Amino acid sequence: MKKLLLFLFFAILTIGCSMIPKDEVSKDTNDKKAIEVSSKPEVRQMILISSDETAKSDQHRLYMLNKTSFTPHIEVDNDFPWQNTYRLFFFVDYKQVNVTKSGKVQPYVEVDLEARKRIKFDDISINNLKEGRHDFLLFLVRNPDKPLKKDEFIPTEALHLSRRSTLIVKKDIPPRPNFSKLENKIPNSNDSKSIPFISYKPTESLREALGVIDKNKSDKVWINFPTPVVNKNYALIALLNNKQLKLETPFITSNTNGTTSLPLTVKEWNHNDNLIIGVIERPFEKGEDSKGSLLDPWTPTYTNKITIK
Repeated sequence: MKKLLLFLFFAILTIGCSMIPKDEVSKDTNDKKAIEVSSKPEVRQMILISSDETAKSDQHRLYMLNKTSFTPHIEVDNDFPWQNTYRLFFFVDYKQVNVTKSGKVQPYVEVDLEARKRIKFDDISINNLKEGRHDFLLFLVRNPDKPLKKDEFIPTEALHLSRRSTLIVKKDIPPRPNFSKLENKIPNSNDSKSIPFISYKPTESLREALGVIDKNKSDKVWINFPTPVVNKNYALIALLNNKQLKLETPFITSNTNGTTSLPLTVKEWNHNDNLIIGVIERPFEKGEDSKGSLLDPWTPTYTNKITIK
């Protein structure tokens, strides 16, 4: 069984934080992975902060803009005892968008941070926003180009952080995407998990989660994620290395409670490509009410580390 215990701390106001245990010791693939942590573990974490003066409240889930550009304050903290590379992606309405940084247009922002260092950005702008309501997703990936060498389960908390917010540009006009209704074939059970994962066949079992996709075994894989409530909307995003993959059904509505599985073709992917799938509940719905109270669930979930063999 491929499992890894991880401590995740996520401050609901403005900070995303992922804690990594000090010592991780793996046994054979049929055994549980054990983690040995000393009585005084060394802090190992990454932190993502996003804020702006246009926030409706101190929850920083809702921003009211009177112009068609957005330049949030962003901080990335590499609270590790070693250097790490970080890559920031930007999504508007679940589509990857270019940003302008110091006058240069680019598809993402990448930075190398030394041990225990942080960086602040006040010069990254998302431009040409249309009037209305938008979902904005700031997505951070640690060591994005490092492939897995063997099929193991590295949990998303060790690699990914995101900040989701709603942007109201002048008027609160919600978008109306086409949601596909998909009936679950796997009913809910005690083995259902709360995170998305990839497998060679539709399944609810995290034991089948892939870390390495072997194209010689199958020309397609399956995205599996829990849909415990009937008639709830979801958005899906997929990144292959630095670019967003086009999905046939990026917006879905659950018909039954259980686990939803969607096919994904792998034949055009290359050796050592890295894949990330994100699942977002209640797309285009606000994360806080008019009084600033949080509305949940609202936090995106992502797959474990996945590499193409």
